[in-house]
Amino acid sequence: MRRPLSPGLSVLVIGLSTGSVSVAALVVAAILNAFLDLPFVILTIAVVLATIPLLTTVAARTGIAHPWLTGALAPVTLAPLFFLGALYDLNQPIIISNWRCGTGDIALLMVLPFVYGGFGLLGGILGIALATRGGPRPALALRALALGGLATAVALVAWSTVQAAHHPEPHALLGPLPPSAIVPPLDGETPHEELPSKDGPSGYRFAQTLPELDVVVERSCSASSCSLSLWRHHTMPTPPHNTSRPSVFDSTSRGRLEVRRIAEHDVWLVKDVDHGRSVAFRKADPFYVPTDISPRDLRHALSPPHPYIVMGALALGLGALLQGWRQRVTAQLRRTERGRTGVLGENGWISFEDATAPQRVAPDLILPPGPVVVLEGGAGQGTPYRGEATVGAGACLPGERAAVLADFRVRCAVLDTLTLTLTALTAMPLLAAWHLFT
Repeated sequence: MRRPLSPGLSVLVIGLSTGSVSVAALVVAAILNAFLDLPFVILTIAVVLATIPLLTTVAARTGIAHPWLTGALAPVTLAPLFFLGALYDLNQPIIISNWRCGTGDIALLMVLPFVYGGFGLLGGILGIALATRGGPRPALALRALALGGLATAVALVAWSTVQAAHHPEPHALLGPLPPSAIVPPLDGETPHEELPSKDGPSGYRFAQTLPELDVVVERSCSASSCSLSLWRHHTMPTPPHNTSRPSVFDSTSRGRLEVRRIAEHDVWLVKDVDHGRSVAFRKADPFYVPTDISPRDLRHALSPPHPYIVMGALALGLGALLQGWRQRVTAQLRRTERGRTGVLGENGWISFEDATAPQRVAPDLILPPGPVVVLEGGAGQGTPYRGEATVGAGACLPGERAAVLADFRVRCAVLDTLTLTLTALTAMPLLAAWHLFT
């Protein structure tokens, strides 16, 4: 039999294991993200939840009394990181009109493994603390947190489902709405003027007016690329020749363009139909200014990403199943509390401590001799034997009543812990969307 580790060494082993598993989950999620069109935070949550049996196995090998409590609770400390990860995801531009350096993103990626490892270490320590400290107070706290997490998940899934029924998700923003106007592709008949330089014409400027939108779309093109500008027609039908225009550099904007206005945010979207790229402009005087568009900018016109909703709904259903399982365990616990205790002899007869007549267990019920608990309503069930009723399967549990009750309470705590971890982690992306979109 494996000798249990000392408490200090158990804390170290489980803490480091949880931290390492958290970092490994990032790596696995990054690999999956290269093949699956799913948000990175969703993949990370799925991988972390899948590691709970592994963490439980590690906890069992250290000799912890209740390894499932440790393994199930350890990942819960990652919930704040998933909330921040979803916020980061939702703040990424869905339309990029300006050049982005990306240095901050690289620095974040370098720090992220250390942060996940630290929070995972904290989760392992928390899991050990729960497993080694029993009593009614931790159990009540777990029960309250599990039910609170389930209720929060119900509210978030309901809200996000309503949003999804009325609004597109961020990356589908450009799909369902028809364009407000079409700008034809450039050709030899498009009005234009030369862009002079000391060596001769450096390119051409094409101005195309959209009277229905009171907008002028201008493309300044050289031999290899174009830049795009917008302004209101009635404010300035023709800008002075040397006026600097705020523009978007785009090497593929010679083809047909779709112009769309999102009126409630006063944002103009211009899409290159041939190449699928979109840029955005905000109203300014006199020229419109190129701008990046993130979900935060259009929060009242968007729903949370659908993978957030699907994961939240699946977790909610699984959490409800876990709580239904817990109710059955609780019912067995109550029957055990009201049951009768006795001793099962080698002859198959139970002698009860309350001096009632002995009863025989059913022939198909195989139990070791020793203390047993006959559940409430369990006596007199099974196959008659010599005219006497017997105790059938499922009505008699081996062990002292206190030990049997303790086992049921641990099962309830494990199911509450699994519910808490499941709902807490999967609710974080929806909570971030609610925080951002309301």
